[in-house]
Amino acid sequence: MRRYTGFDSSNAQGELLPLEIAFEPFQAVMKGVVFSEGNALEQSRDFFERQFLDFNTAQDWLKDLYLVMAAHLGTSAMIATLLDVSEHAPARQRVLALNALAAITHWDRRFDAEGKARPVATVAAEYEAECSGR
Repeated sequence: MRRYTGFDSSNAQGELLPLEIAFEPFQAVMKGVVFSEGNALEQSRDFFERQFLDFNTAQDWLKDLYLVMAAHLGTSAMIATLLDVSEHAPARQRVLALNALAAITHWDRRFDAEGKARPVATVAAEYEAECSGR
């Protein structure tokens, strides 16, 4: 029968000791650092917004990641770029842009009243009309 005593086992010293040694400087640097959920989120949004605004110069694989992250960290400053992507990008990026627009605006036009997915072009046109004031 095995019991937990609260002490590290010596069976994995070959793995544990190097990790402990590597972690010591990190612990010294992080000593006294206080994390704040709200503050970190705003900083993350600001940082991501600056990166996202260079969307058109990014590689395609990076654009996909930006669009996924925009659904979580998106801001109103990104809406114009997302509208453009939702109308003119490859199909997978158009869907990701619509997901981000739904998350940012809290207005979800992607599904009909029965919960069925609506045509991407129709949804993109509705977001364009609503968000650009046309």
